[in-house]
Amino acid sequence: MDVVDALVSHHGVLRQLYLQSETNPEIFEELMRQLVVHHTMEERYFYELLEGFPQARRDALEAVNEHHIIELIIKDAERFPRDHERFSVKVESLGEYTTHHLDEEEAQIFPLARQLFTLEDLNTLGRLFTEAKDKLLGVVLPDLPASLSAKRPKKAKGGNKGSPGFRGCSGCGPLSWPGHRKPETVNVIPTPSQERDDRELSERSFYGLS
Repeated sequence: MDVVDALVSHHGVLRQLYLQSETNPEIFEELMRQLVVHHTMEERYFYELLEGFPQARRDALEAVNEHHIIELIIKDAERFPRDHERFSVKVESLGEYTTHHLDEEEAQIFPLARQLFTLEDLNTLGRLFTEAKDKLLGVVLPDLPASLSAKRPKKAKGGNKGSPGFRGCSGCGPLSWPGHRKPETVNVIPTPSQERDDRELSERSFYGLS
């Protein structure tokens, strides 16, 4: 799955969480958590690179700025009493602004990104985004049934013991932006802006993601 498909797929999850959170405050907590993770990984594995293309730079910067606005709404809603009569207004404000943002990305930014990135880069970034997102969200994949597991080919001794299909930086293809480093548990591309790094660290600590 390339990065555009991965982002659109998670957009669907965010839209569904918004619809469910209108009547369930507990779902709203999950919506906020997933939004913070989505923004953090989307900026690292998509927008920081998209900003390098002159024809996409302004759109990328505007999208990241909208992330900041959404996160301000999240912080306001997080502190708001769940039993207050106006809490539903907070949910609606976050949902409507987020939905507008997602719609703009899918209609304007993602098609442009497909024209600018190579197919190999799109696929590499999609893998990195999905891997990091699932790590932060604590996604646990179900085991195969024994009948199917038995059909797996046996691995040769001394083979790669890392994540399936990942062999360090050799899996990164031609991507070589400044500061790229060998991935460890989660592949993270260092943020060019220290200010953005500080913001992300604060937000991830706030939501228990660090």
